[in-house]
Amino acid sequence: MSEMKDSGVEWIGEIPEEWECAPLRYIASHSSSTSSFEAESTYVALENIESWTGKTLGFDESVDIESQVFNFGEADVLFGKLRPYLAKVVMPRCKGQSSTELIPITPKKCTTRFLFWLLINKGFIDTVNSITYGVKMPRTSWPQMGQIYFPLPALEEQQLIASYLDEQVEHIDKKGAILERQIDVLERYKKSIIHEAVTKGLDPDVAMRPSGVEWIGDIPEHWEFTKMRAIGSCQNGISKEAEYFGTGYPFISYGNVYRDELSNSKEWGLIESNSEERSRYSVRRGDIFFTRTSETVDEAGIATTALEDIQDATFAGFLIRVRPYKNDLLPEYSRYYFRYGVSRAFFAANMVLVTRASLGQMLLKSLPVLIPPVAEQQQIADYLDDKTAKVDAILDIKRKQVEVLKKRRQSLIYEYVTGKKRVGKED
Repeated sequence: MSEMKDSGVEWIGEIPEEWECAPLRYIASHSSSTSSFEAESTYVALENIESWTGKTLGFDESVDIESQVFNFGEADVLFGKLRPYLAKVVMPRCKGQSSTELIPITPKKCTTRFLFWLLINKGFIDTVNSITYGVKMPRTSWPQMGQIYFPLPALEEQQLIASYLDEQVEHIDKKGAILERQIDVLERYKKSIIHEAVTKGLDPDVAMRPSGVEWIGDIPEHWEFTKMRAIGSCQNGISKEAEYFGTGYPFISYGNVYRDELSNSKEWGLIESNSEERSRYSVRRGDIFFTRTSETVDEAGIATTALEDIQDATFAGFLIRVRPYKNDLLPEYSRYYFRYGVSRAFFAANMVLVTRASLGQMLLKSLPVLIPPVAEQQQIADYLDDKTAKVDAILDIKRKQVEVLKKRRQSLIYEYVTGKKRVGKED
């Protein structure tokens, strides 16, 4: 193996003695000229690119773009300049047009495939992300990217590295895809267990009656079937400016509900609120919280607090609290019913989705609610605790395996594009 030398670039570290190190503008170029959209061209937007993989998610051939676009060629690599930490990088391998949020980069001193692996490696992504501008919508630019230094082996070794990474990363991705399919099957199995338990109960011989709702089907004859408006009162959360937060009293946010943290955590945010506000927006055991907006219907957050009353706690304006009128709905049961059970199908069929999914009190009040006797609710909750814990344990293993593969993928790319490992040479 050849001797190593210091590249003088922090993210690169040492490189082989015979390699060069040069700024991106030296090894590639970008034309900032734009043109009008042409309907017959292949059009690539940020949403068409999968993060960190370089894979496309399909193109919408019916798009009609009124703004200016970039033109790209067969040898170009497209790099997403908006939120570069998402690592949206792709080799289209054809001529076409792209959103101006994608920078077409043309290789000069390197091959297209080697350029792709350079741009998608984590060392570079972290570096370019550290110099973005804009807080809510961080971006990079070609002048910024062009000044970042890259390792540059001879063309022959670039081709060897690119071919090796093509093969090895594809092998890793296939393993990851198998695990993702297994995770999907397990998640659907978990949902089916929960849906069956909260709509049919645990006794296979119980007398049933029609619910009158297609996606619920028959329900146990002795269960109460009602609507949300009959079981509790709805209340939107407190809405305050940013300076109101940071000290004071416990405060439940959108994120707490989305992550279902109300049953096992008191690590909420803090808010400065007066006694009248804390009374109106209080939190009690058994309260059910729904997120009012989400990116998609499936991502709507639902959580139920099984904690004892939290003195003086309040909750955020992006949430709706449902407080049951009576104690005949156990939080341990309602957590499964509302978060995983009937609610999902109801919201999918009824929530308004324009740019985001939106839930209002009127719709929420019409949500069907099945209420078994309290003792049966506890039996169902205990049963689901046991069954879902077993599924979750397997899911946890699978997800950790996926993360290991992702880290292995990132390490492999970094090690070979920086020469820490060489194709066909001893370590």
